[in-house]
Amino acid sequence: MTSDQEKILQQVIQCFRTGAPTAPFPDSDLTDNDAYAVQYALIERLKGEGEVVRGHKVALTTKAAREHVGVDEPCYGHILNTRVYPTGAQIPLGEYADPHCEAEVAFILGEDLKGPGVTSV
Repeated sequence: MTSDQEKILQQVIQCFRTGAPTAPFPDSDLTDNDAYAVQYALIERLKGEGEVVRGHKVALTTKAAREHVGVDEPCYGHILNTRVYPTGAQIPLGEYADPHCEAEVAFILGEDLKGPGVTSV
């Protein structure tokens, strides 16, 4: 990781752990690839601390959602075990820096998809 990516990773970790928002990164030349590199480093760090990746997600799939947060395209990420809540559970909103609600369809698979015609795109 570059030093800029490491600095941003530390800010994101602090935000994740405390629920306190972090400032945007206006002085950074952060590209989409850099942002995903930070995300993967975050996930690896959290897995090292006992978090478990339970799944993956695509967010900001509607134009309205993208306009709301000021981005041009959907993004993808990881679903962690500590952020999966059973039906009827009370969500601890204080643990989130800027909670939003977006309806998403999710599937829990019993095993990885594989075989002819299965690709990453």
